[in-house]
Amino acid sequence: MCKGNRVLVACLAVAAGLCLAGSAYALSINEIRMDNTGTDTDEYFELLGAPGQSLAGYTYLVIGDGTGGCGIVECVVPLSAYTIPSDSYLAVCRTAGTLGGYDVTGVTAINFENTDNTTHMLVYNFTGTLNQDLDTNNDGVLDITPWAGLVDAVGIRSLATVDCVTYEYVYATNLVGPDGTAVPAQVYRCGDGWYVGTLSLSGGYDSPGMENPECAVGVEESSWGQLKETYR
Repeated sequence: MCKGNRVLVACLAVAAGLCLAGSAYALSINEIRMDNTGTDTDEYFELLGAPGQSLAGYTYLVIGDGTGGCGIVECVVPLSAYTIPSDSYLAVCRTAGTLGGYDVTGVTAINFENTDNTTHMLVYNFTGTLNQDLDTNNDGVLDITPWAGLVDAVGIRSLATVDCVTYEYVYATNLVGPDGTAVPAQVYRCGDGWYVGTLSLSGGYDSPGMENPECAVGVEESSWGQLKETYR
């Protein structure tokens, strides 16, 4: 499976003291749903980390657009109250959700923008604010980085031309999308790669709070997107 024992292997490769909570290398963003058919009841993100790891000092951010153009902080989810569960996967959902598998539900700060380019980030010691403009000259480079450490980030994108009015830049080296020409509704990680899921919650690739689908399935889906799903 994709996730497997990646964290465990990393910890065994070094002295145990290097795998303590707070290490930027022990955490990653692993799965995200931004949209679904009907009301977006299942917006969520999932983190992969060492079992029992405290998330004190960590924050989940989404950077998109708003007043000022590109680079606006659209979502701030403080994570200090949480700990990585014993199975290594922490899934955080906006509502109670319908998929099941969530470790934390009812987090109203999760209000992910969909059908638009966004950057999802996991940072350490965030000192910024919601709606803060981090790309003040709208050139695709962050001018302000109000955190002590950037742990992980993924840019979720379409094929649309960036104009900082309708579509914005993404601010990450890890990129996923488009789904056809549009922004993906759901994405998940396999090793060092990101893959496109489906808009539908039924028969998709969602696996909040547990291992992701096989890498081979992800590669197939990202290559054909929802168009292939339509003609299967």
